Amino acid sequence: MEKVKANEWVENLKKLYVEADYKSVEKKLRQNKSAYADGVYYYNIGTLHIKKGEIGLGRYGLEKALSHGFQSPQVFHNLDLVREKIQVEDISSSSLFNYGGIERLKMFSFENYLSLTLGCLIFLVWLMRFKFLESKLRRLFLILLVCIPILFKTFYLNTLKFAVVLKKSQAYEGPSKIYSKVFDLEEGSKVLLSQKSGKWYLIASPPQMRGWVQEQVIGKL
Repeated sequence: MEKVKANEWVENLKKLYVEADYKSVEKKLRQNKSAYADGVYYYNIGTLHIKKGEIGLGRYGLEKALSHGFQSPQVFHNLDLVREKIQVEDISSSSLFNYGGIERLKMFSFENYLSLTLGCLIFLVWLMRFKFLESKLRRLFLILLVCIPILFKTFYLNTLKFAVVLKKSQAYEGPSKIYSKVFDLEEGSKVLLSQKSGKWYLIASPPQMRGWVQEQVIGKL
């Protein structure tokens, strides 16, 4: 019975999409959020906002889907469409922070890094049978070496604070509108945040976007 109701609900949702009744689609998605995995939910919400022309909210939803482990090719396809539309050299244009670099590593969960570290430790225990590891200094060095994945995740990746600009706004020289405007921030741009002062964040990267932005105009990932 529940399966029949679920199928009816999905068909009803498809019908609303076809009719471009996006307001009703969003309402139903939010009402039934618990029926989805987080990544799937954010993907649907992000795609919906893009269809409505809300690029900032759309990209935020897609980026949240990735952060929750939903790495479907369709997510990357939709993100490519967003970047083509905004035509901005943001943080995802960087060879270091693009989806094949640090951003890809950040998508893996803490459990993934923990499993890798434990696997390395098991291998190290096996290696300790050999004479070349009898030295305590060598053993200590290798223990530190195999702990690198979990340390990298905890003390570097987890400290990176990315955000999406939800609507076109301005960046300022300081954390207040009394400071001079530095440049306009394009809706849908992705940035790397640094320090916070009150309700303002400093954009650390990309360098050409460095400036202070109000918390209310960004979606933190």
